Amino acid sequence: MTNSCLHGILIKALLLITGLLFVLPTLSLAEGTIESVTGSTLIMKGVEDWQPLKEADAITDGVLLWIGPSSSLVLKVGDKLIELSGGPVGSNIMINKVEPFDAAINGVGIRYLAAQMPPASPPQLLSPPEGIRLTNGTIELSWSSSQKELLYHIQISDTPDFNKLVLDEKSYNSETKIIDKLEKGKFYWRVSSLDKEGIEGGFSDIRTFEVKPLPAPPSVGSPASTKTSTTVRWKRRSDEEKYHLQISRDKDFSEISVDLMNVEGPRVTVGTLEEGDYFVRVSAADEEGSEGRFSDPQQFYVGPKVPSSNIAPVMIILGVAFMLLGGP
Repeated sequence: MTNSCLHGILIKALLLITGLLFVLPTLSLAEGTIESVTGSTLIMKGVEDWQPLKEADAITDGVLLWIGPSSSLVLKVGDKLIELSGGPVGSNIMINKVEPFDAAINGVGIRYLAAQMPPASPPQLLSPPEGIRLTNGTIELSWSSSQKELLYHIQISDTPDFNKLVLDEKSYNSETKIIDKLEKGKFYWRVSSLDKEGIEGGFSDIRTFEVKPLPAPPSVGSPASTKTSTTVRWKRRSDEEKYHLQISRDKDFSEISVDLMNVEGPRVTVGTLEEGDYFVRVSAADEEGSEGRFSDPQQFYVGPKVPSSNIAPVMIILGVAFMLLGGP
């Protein structure tokens, strides 16, 4: 074999090896995904930052997982499904290498880290329910945990990514928290647990609540009555507001003579009312239909009026009658 032939073979071999160096890293490593989760499972996202594991989450080399007692997950690598279990006490599991072929057992290399303690499981949020509306700036939050002797980390934010925190309280030792003086707006809250060693587990699910006061009562003008109708006017503050008008014979509105809801304009005209004294009140409802309190009852009279030209003769007659009856 000549030197030129050997030289050609060596060049081809070098090209083949070089090609494999570029191809093998791409083929030998792959990404797995979580197919299903049962029970309590967490993934470490950063330093002592454990987050709940969800379906479709990606699993790559070097990932540390926590699978709780009697919990499990199914990991999909290529077309293979691998089930990992936490056993009776729970386990930390290090994913050494995820491979798409049979180079590792079932396509994934794992290592159980029995020496590490499991992180505290995320608390379960109890109240208030998701999306509650508050009419003032005070709220009571509550949660629970299956583990004992825990401390908690509470966060409230006005952004869903928690970049801006309204409250960030760590080492809190109760499962309830009352917050007051919250401004108007939408808020997000979550809680995590800290074990006796101070290691923090993953945060709970996120819930929201909104602080939105009810509409104040409108300013109601004096009702105007004629022989055939009575008109009530008030000051309208926005196009979104609707109004609720009530007219009653008594001030406590135990018997309602007129009850009109979802009034869109700043006035109402009602038909003939019987002669006598009445009371009127009006409330406002916002665009969500939430109604505020009524205005103070306002009294008005329906019936014939004594002309002003007749007042003087009437007063004279009353004065004379008073004197004849022995008045001072």
